[in-house]
Amino acid sequence: MNRRRLVFLRMSALMLIATAFTTLVAHLVDFPTSSFEEQVLLFRNWKYLLRNDIIILHCSFVIVSMLGLGLLEHKRQSGWISMGFLCFLIFGIAEIVRMTLANTVVTDLRVQYYHSTSELLRADIHFWLQYIWPKVGSLLFLIFIVAFSLGCICYGIAFVHRKWVGLVFIIWGVVNLIAFGNEFIKNEGLGSAIEFFSSTYQPLARLFIGLWFWSAIPEALKQTE
Repeated sequence: MNRRRLVFLRMSALMLIATAFTTLVAHLVDFPTSSFEEQVLLFRNWKYLLRNDIIILHCSFVIVSMLGLGLLEHKRQSGWISMGFLCFLIFGIAEIVRMTLANTVVTDLRVQYYHSTSELLRADIHFWLQYIWPKVGSLLFLIFIVAFSLGCICYGIAFVHRKWVGLVFIIWGVVNLIAFGNEFIKNEGLGSAIEFFSSTYQPLARLFIGLWFWSAIPEALKQTE
């Protein structure tokens, strides 16, 4: 049993370390468009589609790594860990669904719009891409932010006795809640600060917690013997 547990925990730690790099793709790689026609042409941009696939992989890694990390404290902090993992699961599902829709349904609609000669069909697709999809994407993104924030805070409380690990999670969660609020107030200065935080603090936090997680595995296994 310990052998299989060891393999899973090490795999989880490696995935957490890997998210330090995949998160950079989510925050630093962007494909800005200035018109609807440019948005339509994204279906021909393999880099855009690959970026979305990497984000899907990133979220999958986060779910597994948070499950493994939570096992370290589940016996002593089962309530906070369970709540936190549920939030991380919701976060991951919301973003995986958003990116999957972008790479499948939205991409297919863009292809149809580009190749269609029917003005009626193009008008219908234009309406869905211009007005419906942004609202669906925004809703999923807001769920993503709130769930991730609450997950970090729950894990922060669960790991607070681990000193800096708990503090890192709590800071992470609080800043993400501020980011959620800024989705409504649209403060540019605050938005820039949050973007800087996301592209620096987040990868470093993932890296250092992942390395700590790896080093804490032997102790965790001894406690279960």
